Amino acid sequence: MSIQHSTIQSADAHEPKHITTSAETDSGKVITPNGASAGTSVLRQLDASEITVTFTGATLSVPTTQANWLTALFPNGVQAAVAQKEVTATWGATLTPALPVDLYSVVLGGATTIAAPTGTPADGQTLVFRLIQDGTGSRIVTWNAAFRFSGGTAPTLTTTAAKTDYVSFKWNAVASKWDNVNTALNF
Repeated sequence: MSIQHSTIQSADAHEPKHITTSAETDSGKVITPNGASAGTSVLRQLDASEITVTFTGATLSVPTTQANWLTALFPNGVQAAVAQKEVTATWGATLTPALPVDLYSVVLGGATTIAAPTGTPADGQTLVFRLIQDGTGSRIVTWNAAFRFSGGTAPTLTTTAAKTDYVSFKWNAVASKWDNVNTALNF
C-alpha cells in the first residue's frame, strides 16, 4: 500500500500529519470517518469508552456505535482481521474442523479422513493442520474434495512415529476450495 502526500487532520492539538509511506504512523491514533463527506476521515485518539470488544467463544461483538471506525479499519470484516484460534482435536477416523480456526492440531491414532470444514470461510483465510503421528506411526491421512493440491495429488505425509507434518491451505472463494499453499514435513 502506498499513500502519497495525503494530509490527515488530527482532531486533537496535533498539526496536520503528512503521510508519505505506509510505514509512517501516529502511535495510539486511528483514522475514523467523520461523516462530513465521502472520503473524509479524522485521525484522532480513541479513549477506552469507545472501544468495547467482547469475545464469546469465537464470536466477536462490537457495539453498533463503533461500527463506523471498525468498517474503516477492517473493510473485509472484523472476523477476517482478528486472529482466530488454535484447536487441539481428539483423534477420530473422520475429523471435521469447525471454522473459525487457524491451526488444527491432532495426534493421529489411526487412518484419518479430513472432512470439509464447517462454517463460512473468508476469501484468503488460512487453515493449517498440524498432524502428529502417535507412538505407533504409519497413520495415513486422506483429504475431502474441498481440499485442492497442486498437480491434483496430496503430498505423502511422514509416517514415522512421533513426527509432525504441517499442511497449510488458503480458502479460494472463486473455486470454493481450500488450496494447499505449503507443506512442511518430518519435524
